[in-house]
Amino acid sequence: EPAPGRRPGRDAAAAAGGGWLGRHRLPVAAAVVLVAVAGAAVALLGRSGDKTKSAAAAPAGQRVTGKLGPVPTNNVNGSGTATMRLNGRSLKISVDTARLLNGSPHALHIHAGGKGICPDASAAALHNGHRSIATHAGVPFYGPAVESLTTRGDTSTRSLVAFNRYPTGSDVKYRRTITVTPIVASYIRKNNAVLVVHGIDYNHNGVYDGVLERSDLDRSLTGESTAPALCGPLVAQKQPKASGKRAQVRRRSGETVYSVALTAQPPAASALLCPLTAHGDSRPA
Repeated sequence: EPAPGRRPGRDAAAAAGGGWLGRHRLPVAAAVVLVAVAGAAVALLGRSGDKTKSAAAAPAGQRVTGKLGPVPTNNVNGSGTATMRLNGRSLKISVDTARLLNGSPHALHIHAGGKGICPDASAAALHNGHRSIATHAGVPFYGPAVESLTTRGDTSTRSLVAFNRYPTGSDVKYRRTITVTPIVASYIRKNNAVLVVHGIDYNHNGVYDGVLERSDLDRSLTGESTAPALCGPLVAQKQPKASGKRAQVRRRSGETVYSVALTAQPPAASALLCPLTAHGDSRPA
């Protein structure tokens, strides 16, 4: 099945992520950031397979919450929530969205290695005469993609544009437990990881069309199909002090819960980067 917005006759293998970074020169600003994390990208290729875990077996964790808006200037009216439970290298992920473009896939990525924040309106530029934020324009803020939250199969950077394995529809309900590399786990624990939901309907005509020219990630794709729509930093904070049996459970589990709310805000609101606050949560996953 061809990826959304592809030109007729292009190799179908590009839809599986092969052409994401290799075929065209990156913008200079993005290239500087990508060079800084080149070592991390190589390490990401040697990963373990997915591991299915029982929800009942997951230990208690800590909930971190915050309010953010959709990526500014990209004409996104949607919203969403995301919860991630990191235990060692096991990452249990739950993502829910509403009011995104229906009937089209939305690539879900964890980005890392930048500033650990979402882009503000200053990252916007003119694309075919329309002011918007392309994916690479956000790299100085949230860093390059390091994990592909596909519904099945590979979750490495090789699957960044594997559209046939991403959720399709406005109301995404994504549930999966994956095994991340030590580098990705380290980024998350250091508050330098961001969840980005891609795919926008800039002109609200119901399809990923060429209103924003071609994608800055892969020229065979439309700009709308890869532009960032929703964004949320994953920020861990210290758990409240505990003693006795509860403290022993926390030390054994080593689990932290990252919870992000992506709620509608005015497109240019600076409140997009509100800090997150932690709340104790003793409930099981």
